[in-house]
Amino acid sequence: MEVIGGPEAVVSAARKAYQEGDPRWAAELLNHPTFGCPERSGPAGRLRTKALSQLGYDAGDGAWRNLYLGGARGLATGVARHARQETGDLVENLSVAQHFAAVARRIDGPRAADEQRSPIVLRWRVTGAPERECTTTLRNGALVHVPGRDLLAGTPQATIALGSPDHLPRATTVFAYVTTPDPGIPLAAPPAPRQAPVPPRAGRNWS
Repeated sequence: MEVIGGPEAVVSAARKAYQEGDPRWAAELLNHPTFGCPERSGPAGRLRTKALSQLGYDAGDGAWRNLYLGGARGLATGVARHARQETGDLVENLSVAQHFAAVARRIDGPRAADEQRSPIVLRWRVTGAPERECTTTLRNGALVHVPGRDLLAGTPQATIALGSPDHLPRATTVFAYVTTPDPGIPLAAPPAPRQAPVPPRAGRNWS
């Protein structure tokens, strides 16, 4: 933007391109002030909304039309926040492997890798499930689940019986990195500032 003359010059050039019937070039120019200096992107955002809307109306392909119009709507009204739905029946019928796979996808990898320099190996004993024992390893920001004993992970630092009220410190450390995903992803605007992970609810039974 400095080469062109700053954010105001970029918006001026984009407005000229839009008025001359080139919304694609206008939207491309407006990417820079929108993401480069979001605190000053008011006029850029409004003009970019018009450009993306026009691109959506002109698009012949449904996928591109959805992307353009979805981005324009996000700029105009913000990202919609939907109420989270509890899926108790689904959770109750997941296998142990599926539970830990879901937990692994929600691990705050960068934070876990930065704070935990040594692997955390835990052995789990699950009551009332076909998979009686499994092993999880938190290493390099990733949670790996192995049915039974993981011979490559080393000696577990703790053994946890799911369903019991005891929460060992190592298990608390692992689940402290479980985050709540945000489905509201802006298509055409900078993402919201990173928030601290939301710890799991007390007493949650992962079995």
